[in-house]
Amino acid sequence: MRSRNDGPASPQAEATIDIPPAGTLVTAVPLGLVESKANNLLEYPDPAIPDMDGAPEAVTGPLKIVTVDARLMAVHLVYTRYEVDGWDVDEKTIRPL
Repeated sequence: MRSRNDGPASPQAEATIDIPPAGTLVTAVPLGLVESKANNLLEYPDPAIPDMDGAPEAVTGPLKIVTVDARLMAVHLVYTRYEVDGWDVDEKTIRPL
């Protein structure tokens, strides 16, 4: 029996994402666009998911990589945010041009 601490079951279970270096010209999908479109199809949309009507299907431009170091009371978060043309983008959709 596997524990959730055992890691992925196989190398295919957790795909790696190759992010190009900052400044590389890329195309990507704005973060949350897919979820927003799916939410809008529901009879009773979840109000916690933002409406992204008017957002582009994809954005193109130089990739900006931002390391965010945030502290909220006793919680310390450090994560990487990816931005293209002023939009936060889904890192799984970043493709170099």
